[in-house]
Amino acid sequence: MHLGHQEILRHCLREARSNALKSVAFTFWPHPRRFFHPESQDPKLIFSLDEKIEFLKQAGFDFIINQSFTESFSKIEAKDFAEEVLFKRLQADLVVVGRDFRFGYRARGNPDLLRQLGRFAVLEGKDERVHMGEREQTISSTLIRELIAKGEMEKVRKALGFFYFLSGVVGHGAARGAGLGVPTANLDATRECLPKIGVYTSMVEDLESGLYFPAATNLGFAPTFHKPSETFGLKIEPHLLDFNGDLYGRRLRLYLLSRLRDEREFSSVELLKAQIHTDLQTTREYFADLNLLQSESAQRGLSLKSPAAESQSFEGLKFIQTLSM
Repeated sequence: MHLGHQEILRHCLREARSNALKSVAFTFWPHPRRFFHPESQDPKLIFSLDEKIEFLKQAGFDFIINQSFTESFSKIEAKDFAEEVLFKRLQADLVVVGRDFRFGYRARGNPDLLRQLGRFAVLEGKDERVHMGEREQTISSTLIRELIAKGEMEKVRKALGFFYFLSGVVGHGAARGAGLGVPTANLDATRECLPKIGVYTSMVEDLESGLYFPAATNLGFAPTFHKPSETFGLKIEPHLLDFNGDLYGRRLRLYLLSRLRDEREFSSVELLKAQIHTDLQTTREYFADLNLLQSESAQRGLSLKSPAAESQSFEGLKFIQTLSM
């Protein structure tokens, strides 16, 4: 759901509203490449199906069709799909597609075929480009996957139009953070596209209350406590700044804003602890620059019950904002 996709969706919504039509988003699951090559994990999915549907709902579509991509569906000829599904069953007056859109059996259908049928108007989107450092690049899912893998979260945000996030439920961990004076939430999140291992400035949204809390997050394997030969799963552990409260069992959304450093092994727990406090200070300064936190480290006791004003005011994290009309 990057900026290129969003422009297509916005175009569809604008046309529907200006012409008093119903807006319909037609998608399918699973990804065709995953269907034809189930043994492969290519392409890695940037968001889950539920998140994809959530995007479309919040965009404001009247209907969302999530078609099961099956063997029989994959063999529908492009002309038959356009005639039987788009024209007869959905009664389309206007179809909005992306540039170089392909559909139907063996991908034989394209926007020109839709136009030749003369059943409905056809609008074709264009590439969206964004400045990435010294050059401009075309936004694509492939580009976004590469940026996520490198941990370049600011560039990911430019391409997506919103901050990349992980969602999950808080479970019980080893409680080592609490022992170091920096308790963390052990987030059980499933995501195929995971950012590069390291420490990130982040923002945590409690999905039940809708409140936001600034945080520093370690995404990695805790090498100071675990030898490389040990079997130890990836941990996602945000520390919410100045937060007092119990997060066990809460559903959280973790937005990764900026990568601070690599995860590394320390020769002592004291050196690790010193580095953590440096990371927390850097995180405070990051949010202070956004006028979301005061630079001093005074404890304000943020909580789910009585949050300070800044925990509710980070509007830039409204991930669907770019789809708002």
